[in-house]
Amino acid sequence: MPDPQPEVLEFLLSRRSRPAKTLTGPVPDRAALMPLLTAAARTPDHGKLEPWRFLVLEGAALQR
Repeated sequence: MPDPQPEVLEFLLSRRSRPAKTLTGPVPDRAALMPLLTAAARTPDHGKLEPWRFLVLEGAALQR
């Protein structure tokens, strides 16, 4: 298995989740969002306990 690129490994080791209330716009459009969700769906679910499901909020639902 090849060694990961150092900048990729650094990103993965330093990333942190942010509270939802601190997230602001602009949001990615559908074309930008699809590759992100495709990559996220490939994340292992150790034990395959539940299939991945993504909810995409748009328009008025996003404002609420």
